[in-house]
Amino acid sequence: MKGHNNLIITTLDKKRLMSLFKLNNNNTSLWENVRLIAEKLGTAKTVSSKKVPSSVITMNSRVEIRNVSQGKALSIELVYPDAADAVNHKISVLSPLGAAMLGYSQGDEFVWTGKSIKSRFIIEKVLYQPEAAGDYHL
Repeated sequence: MKGHNNLIITTLDKKRLMSLFKLNNNNTSLWENVRLIAEKLGTAKTVSSKKVPSSVITMNSRVEIRNVSQGKALSIELVYPDAADAVNHKISVLSPLGAAMLGYSQGDEFVWTGKSIKSRFIIEKVLYQPEAAGDYHL
């Protein structure tokens, strides 16, 4: 499994996430997820949107991940909290799963810790990444 020092975050995502933290700093239920993302932002390699590898999960990426222990595959999109929509598989970056997967690359494994469980996931495929598609405004 990759450590936080091997993660990649775009400069734009970092800037937007830092602004988001200021808006959510009083929400104690999100504190652990915010702490995880802040730790990632502090240790991850930061690159411009035009230089991020297409295999990296950036904001608004659609990915297929697999729960290693259950063998279940999920297709989800990593979004900002205001765009979260579980019915349409849009997962907030401030959710435990969203916070855990940000910055990892296709083929990487990461751990998601829920209230009473800990699960390992593998990123099977980055189906869509805005930067790779030239959608730098997302």
